[in-house]
Amino acid sequence: SETLGEGLYVQDVNGNCIYMNSEAERLLGWSRAEFIGMPVHDTIHKQTAAGLPLAARDCPIIRDIKVCTRLRSDDQVFVRKNGTVFPVEVSSQAIMTDGVFGGVVIAFQDISLRKQNELFIRLTQERLNLSLDGSNLALWDWDIASDHIYLSDRWSVMMGGGKEEELVTSEQFFNLVHKDDRGAAKHNLANVLKGLAEFYSAEFRIRRHDGEWAWVHAHGKVVERDTFGRAIRMTGTNADVTERKQAEEALYKSEVRLRTLYDSTSDAVMLIDETG
Repeated sequence: SETLGEGLYVQDVNGNCIYMNSEAERLLGWSRAEFIGMPVHDTIHKQTAAGLPLAARDCPIIRDIKVCTRLRSDDQVFVRKNGTVFPVEVSSQAIMTDGVFGGVVIAFQDISLRKQNELFIRLTQERLNLSLDGSNLALWDWDIASDHIYLSDRWSVMMGGGKEEELVTSEQFFNLVHKDDRGAAKHNLANVLKGLAEFYSAEFRIRRHDGEWAWVHAHGKVVERDTFGRAIRMTGTNADVTERKQAEEALYKSEVRLRTLYDSTSDAVMLIDETG
């Protein structure tokens, strides 16, 4: 237990510490001589992450470990000897003797840095969503290694659904793309993944929830590559350009009609604007 790289203590059936390793001493600020024999819920695990008092009888670790015998969680906080609080990831193992609960072994790590990073990412995401909320853009983020594409709630609204985030694979996404547009969209994507192009840009039709086709302009770039240069993360935006495409098509059809009319008559044709 001295070489685990994480704090570890053993708590008996009465809630008192009966063992702790040196990493637990370092993380908690208590020495073995001081802490062994002390009640855990009067010292290091006496409050919730929200700062509310936590009595031993309400401890989620002890409550759940008696049912599962093994538990892992990252929603608890511990209190150091000096009174400072830090978030922990906890792995717990029940001590059972002939089916009778006799205590629990708890290994833990200080995850302050991870929680700070998660908070930073969440706040950044919220700010980005606020900036995109008034636009016609939906954020996407592709974890290429796991092949999971995150689609912001704006995408679901754009597709005629409710305001909810989605997680799909690249195959699931491209299965929604019109078959006539799928090849070009994938070709452009392959060039970016290979590093032949910096930015991904493609326009394609995609099936909405109601079965109708919407035109989408996808724009993005690779934001992370591994040591071998392989793309491992890509992010960008999707824009609904259906109205523009419809206007372009209407203009094209109008020009075709005028050209057909012009080519099919031998008489002079004069175009007069509204002022004469």
